[in-house]
Amino acid sequence: MQPIIVLGLLVIVVVSLSGIGIQQVESWNQFDLVVQQYGWTEKDIEPPVSNFSVELILEKALNNNNTPNDPTDDFFETIVTGCIFSSTDDMPAGTGLSLGSVICKLMNAQGDAIAEGRAFFVSYTANDPFKITSFNRITNEAVKLNNIFDVTSVVEAPI
Repeated sequence: MQPIIVLGLLVIVVVSLSGIGIQQVESWNQFDLVVQQYGWTEKDIEPPVSNFSVELILEKALNNNNTPNDPTDDFFETIVTGCIFSSTDDMPAGTGLSLGSVICKLMNAQGDAIAEGRAFFVSYTANDPFKITSFNRITNEAVKLNNIFDVTSVVEAPI
């Protein structure tokens, strides 16, 4: 077989085995899991957790209005510095092939991802808050609370 075909098949198998759960917001921080069909026989992927919640970590930051020498126009604004994931389900360690992860995406009014954070874990214990504190963002404006209209999260179990 061609190496690229073997690599492609390996990627399909790893993704199929990883138990990826993608969810949509039902209430302000509770998620129902939506799981896709996969493979040749179209079997359901078992979600890694049956439910979870996501809380935003908020901080106040001083905005000097781009006039550092004029303190009269300074104001505070709320920024998102991270997400806290929590689930009532355990996710045990896998075989060591891949770590588990939680992805927290901040969405703008148009539904585009404007910032994304990801954190990895070996195993997860139920009801143990798990923090995601580093975001890749399009601009510094992306983490301002007034620019965020939705949060999407992805949970990947360890394999």
